[in-house]
Amino acid sequence: DPADNKHQTFDGVFGAIDTFYGRMNLVAWMNLMDYQAIFQVKPAKAVALECNYHYLTLASDADAWYFCNGLPERNGRVGGSGTYLGQEVDLLAKWKVTKNLELFAGYAHFWGGSVVADTPQGRNDADWAFIQFNVQFLIPGQGATSHDSSATLGCGGNRADGGRGHRRRLRQ
Repeated sequence: DPADNKHQTFDGVFGAIDTFYGRMNLVAWMNLMDYQAIFQVKPAKAVALECNYHYLTLASDADAWYFCNGLPERNGRVGGSGTYLGQEVDLLAKWKVTKNLELFAGYAHFWGGSVVADTPQGRNDADWAFIQFNVQFLIPGQGATSHDSSATLGCGGNRADGGRGHRRRLRQ
């Protein structure tokens, strides 16, 4: 109930939301039902391909749609919009080029549902693609211990969140 000053929405403890709820980061694990199918194949020792499908709905239309950072994308009750957020398909490819170099690329498409369509500045469809290089550096004097460093640069167009998010991220 948005009027009672009590926050009763589940709040997940751990990050890495793009691993579980779609690569586009349009939802958080709050007021969410994610029906998911995953298809994985490894056509060669150094190559892995994956296709993920997400059918996303709100658990309750009396609560908000929460964005990946845990803040409400749409405040209060979504009411007349129903609970259907949309569907997302993620296509991913990983190639272990050498012992210390890995290439990771992906493309995602989101088909917005009734909640997204009824959100101010929301769009029905969204696309996002990325290329990531993971380079493993050995730390001198520590033998087999290694330091992983990766940089991700992605580009998104027509995002369902109204275009607020450029997808640039540097992980150390």
